[in-house]
Amino acid sequence: KCDIEIEKIDKNGKYLWKQTISSSYDDLIEKIDFDSEGNLICFTRTRYSGDMDFLKNIPIILKVDKNTGNIISKIEFNDLRNDYFGCYKGADDSIYIMTINEVKIGDKKEYYNLYFYKYDKNGKLIKHTVIAEKSKYKIHSQPLLYVDSVRNIYCTFEIDGKYKNGKYNG
Repeated sequence: KCDIEIEKIDKNGKYLWKQTISSSYDDLIEKIDFDSEGNLICFTRTRYSGDMDFLKNIPIILKVDKNTGNIISKIEFNDLRNDYFGCYKGADDSIYIMTINEVKIGDKKEYYNLYFYKYDKNGKLIKHTVIAEKSKYKIHSQPLLYVDSVRNIYCTFEIDGKYKNGKYNG
């Protein structure tokens, strides 16, 4: 079991506050950022055992007061249970999430589904896009997301390479 601890230390090394986030599952931090008011935005996940004996993640966004460390808001995206996910905070405090779900048939990983979501700063769904369904690429990592100033979305993740056993298979 893992918990998340967030600490604020000033530029002189003085300890200002600490906040611990804990549940009955593994709580993991993915990324931190700041909203337009200067408060801390923590992109976290709770990892739990899924229906088929493998781990699943629930993305959680925490807004933490920059002065006190108190949690201002917590948004749990329970409908986005996934194997991998990446997240990004837009300039307007909107939330971008990409999920990757592994689909198994029996003991074999058959394919991956990739989905993209955009939410407003309060967690209301604005847009849902299917990136790929039944992708045969074997995905090995959390996706990383970046949204530029004109709202182009960039994402990256690791997939099985085409160079194996000393030969290029592409």
